[in-house]
Amino acid sequence: MSPQSNRLLRRLSTGLVVYGAVGIVLAVLMIGAIVVLTGQLDTTVRRVSDNLDTISATVDKTATALDQSSSTSASFAATIGQAGPTLQKVDDTLSATVTTLHELESTAAGVSILGQTPLASLASRFGSLADTLEALQGQVSTLHDNLADNQANLVALGASLSDVAVQLRQVDAILGSGEIQDSLGTTVAVIRWLMVLLVVMFAVPALVAIYFGVWIRRQMATGGPAGDTTA
Repeated sequence: MSPQSNRLLRRLSTGLVVYGAVGIVLAVLMIGAIVVLTGQLDTTVRRVSDNLDTISATVDKTATALDQSSSTSASFAATIGQAGPTLQKVDDTLSATVTTLHELESTAAGVSILGQTPLASLASRFGSLADTLEALQGQVSTLHDNLADNQANLVALGASLSDVAVQLRQVDAILGSGEIQDSLGTTVAVIRWLMVLLVVMFAVPALVAIYFGVWIRRQMATGGPAGDTTA
């Protein structure tokens, strides 16, 4: 082998060794990065898991509170429903009483003895009482109508609260199932193995390059095929 070829082989061996050394350094740095990064990811996963447990407990308590509110709303609506007929009876009674008092007012005002109306003051009182009860009847009627509307609103509110509680319990079931934590753990494992694969992709060619670089130098040193200068 000519001196020029010998120099080229020496440069090649040097280049292979340098390339391999750089590859080994990069592989070591990547191993350190894997350790740091996956450690941080594991810590993050643990924190997320703890936070999810806290959120799950909060969601469960919220759903329980909504269920209780829904029950209270339904109970109050039932109570209002029971009060409705009573108020209607009071309204009817007041209406009949007002009519009777107006009739008594007319009758008392029409009594005349020797041109005198001795029951005029009594008729005035009947009329005043009738007016007062008529105003009260209006308030009772308005209260009855308002209670009916409020009862419907409470029933709708109770149904809405119950629906929200059901949805929250579904969310709580997902949070408490561990699916999210398992998915995060799987993701971290995939990242770890991908980075290990990259390390291998750097390390294996680097080791091969170093091996061949050293092999070439040994062959040149021992006068083997790579170092034969007689050709």
